[in-house]
Amino acid sequence: MTDIGDPFCSNMRVCLCLTDQCSLPPAPGSPICVCFNKKLAGDDGWSSQQLFDWSTNFGDTFWLYYIFCMGLGFSAPQANGRPFFAVQTKELCIKGGTKLAMPMEGGKLCSAVSTRLCFWDQCAMPPAEGAPMFVCFNLLNPKSGAKPLAYGG
Repeated sequence: MTDIGDPFCSNMRVCLCLTDQCSLPPAPGSPICVCFNKKLAGDDGWSSQQLFDWSTNFGDTFWLYYIFCMGLGFSAPQANGRPFFAVQTKELCIKGGTKLAMPMEGGKLCSAVSTRLCFWDQCAMPPAEGAPMFVCFNLLNPKSGAKPLAYGG
C-alpha cells in the first residue's frame, strides 16, 4: 500500500530487449509523441526512472513509439545495467514488483516475501538453516515469542 497520487498509475518493465513505461500523469519531461526514436512533439524525455536498483533515462532506449504517457522501446539485453526481467507497477494505492534473480543467488534456488493486508508470506528453497518446516498461527514455533494477530503491535 502506498499514497494514491503522484502518480496515480505507473508501470516500468524490462523483458530481455524490450522496455516499456507508462505513467498517469505523465512522468516529468515525457515527450508527447515519438515514432521510431524521432521526437515529434513534447519534451526531450524523463530522467532517472527507477526500476529496483536500476536507473534509466529516456535516451537510453530506442523507442518504437511513445505517445502522451506510455511507450515501447528496444535495447540490447542488460544494456546500461538493465535487469533481464523486472517490472514495477502502481495502481492507485497498490504497488508491486517482480525481478528475476540469477539461480542460486545467495544460496537460494528461489525465494519470495510478500505482505497482503495483515498476512505475511515468506518462502525460500532451500529453507534457511533452523527454519521450521510448517507453522500455523505460531503454534508450532513457541520459541519465536510472537503471538497470533499481534503483527505490528
